[in-house]
Amino acid sequence: MQKLPFNNEDFYISNPYIHYRTGKASLSVVHMLDDVYYVFDLNLIGLLEELKLIEYNSIYDKTKRTVYFFGALMLALVSVTLILYGAYVFGEILFFHNENDLLHSIFQSIISITLGIAIYDLASQIFEHEVLFISFQKEEDRQYKILGKFLTSIIIALSIETLMVVFKIVLGDYSKMLSAFWLLLGTTLMFVGLAYFYKTIKASSCKDNEN
Repeated sequence: MQKLPFNNEDFYISNPYIHYRTGKASLSVVHMLDDVYYVFDLNLIGLLEELKLIEYNSIYDKTKRTVYFFGALMLALVSVTLILYGAYVFGEILFFHNENDLLHSIFQSIISITLGIAIYDLASQIFEHEVLFISFQKEEDRQYKILGKFLTSIIIALSIETLMVVFKIVLGDYSKMLSAFWLLLGTTLMFVGLAYFYKTIKASSCKDNEN
């Protein structure tokens, strides 16, 4: 490190090279501060893209950000509306003692809040990664993680709905038997599909790490 040609601000920037772990074009930055050397390995192509030096179109970028911004904003408003509706239904039960189909109202509140949180999480992910560009590092499987979290929330909501229909059957409303069967079958298939989805993504990530 002592032989590196630091500039006047105690920085050294290497020539571009192929990183031994990622196999991508990279460069290293070394900063000496109080006899301590801080070393940063940077993805060269990703850095140039973030700095808008390559593959950059100003009009397209602004249009894309605007569309993502309003789309994420609308999703956030929908999620807040669902959460407030769920809170309203629960508050009506709690404070006004509305016992008209109490079980249905409770499950309705839970489903609304669960879907609201899932949609808000999706909106925040879109806003952070497509509008603000918080991180220089782009996770290659980030979109799969967002989709997985959203599908998990949907499956939870469907499971709650299935449980509600089953409770209605137990209480004597046997007309819902067929609906409960189809809901249970559909939810089970979604569970199996989500499990296979995660298994495929995990296997793909393991192969990338080995390479």
